[in-house]
Amino acid sequence: MTRHKYEARALVLATIIFAALTAGALSGIPGFQGPAPAHANVTSECKRNRAQNYVDEGETIRIHMHSIRHGETVRGNWYVVGATATAGEDYEDPAGRFQEGVNDVTGEFRTVEDRYSEKTETVTFRFVTDGTGPTGQGAQCTFSIIDDDDTGAYRIQIISSPADGETYRLGETIEIAMHFTSAVNVQGDVLVGLRLGEGSWFREAEYQRGTRTGTLVFSYTVQSGDLDLDGISVPPSNSFRGSGQITSRPGRRSTSPFNPRYRGLGDQAAHKVDGRTYATATEIVSIAANGVTYRAGETIDIALTYNNPVEVEGNVLVNLRMGTGSWWRGAAYSRGSGTDTLVFSYTVQPGDLDTDGVSLDGSYVDAQGVPQGYGGDGAMKVAGTDVPVHHYYPALSHHSYHKVDGVKPTISSAAVAADGSTVTVTFTENIQVAPLVRWFIENEGLTEGISEFINAVLNVEVNNAWPIPTAATVSGNTVTVTLPTPISSGEAVQVRYDGVFANDAPGVLVDNVGNPMTNFGATAATNNSTVTTHSGAGNVVLSVRERTITEGNAATYTVRLGAKPKEDVAVVAILSNAPSNVTISETNLTFTPDNWDRAQTVTVSSTADDNEYGYWVGITHIASGSGFTGQDTLKVLMQE
Repeated sequence: MTRHKYEARALVLATIIFAALTAGALSGIPGFQGPAPAHANVTSECKRNRAQNYVDEGETIRIHMHSIRHGETVRGNWYVVGATATAGEDYEDPAGRFQEGVNDVTGEFRTVEDRYSEKTETVTFRFVTDGTGPTGQGAQCTFSIIDDDDTGAYRIQIISSPADGETYRLGETIEIAMHFTSAVNVQGDVLVGLRLGEGSWFREAEYQRGTRTGTLVFSYTVQSGDLDLDGISVPPSNSFRGSGQITSRPGRRSTSPFNPRYRGLGDQAAHKVDGRTYATATEIVSIAANGVTYRAGETIDIALTYNNPVEVEGNVLVNLRMGTGSWWRGAAYSRGSGTDTLVFSYTVQPGDLDTDGVSLDGSYVDAQGVPQGYGGDGAMKVAGTDVPVHHYYPALSHHSYHKVDGVKPTISSAAVAADGSTVTVTFTENIQVAPLVRWFIENEGLTEGISEFINAVLNVEVNNAWPIPTAATVSGNTVTVTLPTPISSGEAVQVRYDGVFANDAPGVLVDNVGNPMTNFGATAATNNSTVTTHSGAGNVVLSVRERTITEGNAATYTVRLGAKPKEDVAVVAILSNAPSNVTISETNLTFTPDNWDRAQTVTVSSTADDNEYGYWVGITHIASGSGFTGQDTLKVLMQE
């Protein structure tokens, strides 16, 4: 609709005088032709349609530029040097148009009559005479373009922000503000169309607030499946939607005309939409046995919470970061399908290590632009649909209460002391007697304390014999055992941690987080002994050093000497750590110079008891007489 036009047309002269331009300054400048005049000072006459330089939409702006010296040629280029109006939509843009004339030139620029409501907008035209572009010397005029349409929307903007700063997710609200040329009134249900992506893109934003003002706010809440990765837009329209209406002059019974058309809003890159189902949070929900560090065999549980219930089919993994280097571990889906929380689990493997605490890298887009998130050959869908779950899930930072140490301590070296009385075994990290074993020792009142357990699982072998240590201590990354007889120089010494007792109780010696000692076979010890007296090791020889017997049964072994004595030798068999239901057939054996190498048989017997526990028994054989010393030990595991 066109408003009434002003009939009076006043021509007002506004003269802007610029510094004189010499002929030399103008010669050779692009856009100027022929000889340059001696002076090219120009003034402007803004031919306005009414006072204050106003023009109506559709009218032509005329600007007269003339030389202040009669007979001179005026040359220059037209530019727009400032505007609140939009080039092309509201006015014709000269974009550097060249023009010349004797004494004067007249520029004519058409404004555009459109169907949309707008605020009064301005545009400034400059005629530049020095050929340097829009900022050069010249004269200019500013015009205001008056909108002659009825009250209507002249500007649309999105006033909300996505929670993550870029993309609206399921359940987030998009708010669109529509600004009107004057205050409006809203009655009933009024909607504005939105464009979300391609295909079935149309959505409707509902009116929320702003009646009786010049700005109305409409909102839309992102639904499942909504997707627009270019940014939402508002398509142009000839009318608002819904059963309600918008009118001008709010609060009055009669209203002035209202223009329902609006131009729309192009794709807004800062307002993308992704309404697909995705994980909103990640959390480690398990607790390490010691409260801080998971060891080999323990399970780490990671819970992912989604904005919709999710169903899982097949094997699905999330990326668990552990330490550095070859850090990737796959935590596999374990439970929760059909709910909004899925749990993924990973069992710590020997060798896993993360002293900062495990973390999740979350989803990402690789160098080829391919989204990366879940692994495995399974699938995840929104519950009750075939809609796939989005690959996105949040990262999870390192957490000091979820460290990992799956590295078991192993032997590093072993050595005999110079006085031959002790053997020290060194490990790759600090070790200790397991807390549970210490608790057992204290509660059972075992007089030998931790020595009894260390001596049982850690074997020291001297000249193929197993003497029973008299003491054992743990300090840092070492275990030191004291022998009953000093080891002499040159004797072969080995240590091992793979006997029947060590295998029966693998957790006696552990590292600081509880990883059990790695079993190791016969490992040579450096013999630093300076003792010359023979220890006697090897003088007593047993057919076996370990036996496993089921309670209520018996087993046999043999004993002989390792060398011919000059006189008779007595060998005493002593039971240690043995309950009353365990007996041996022979406790005293005699060997002569004639039968020293003939094996004598000993039977170990047991009767059933009323408990359900197995136990260890040691049988130490000690030689004496004819200058013979030394001992060897049989270790017996009694099983229920």
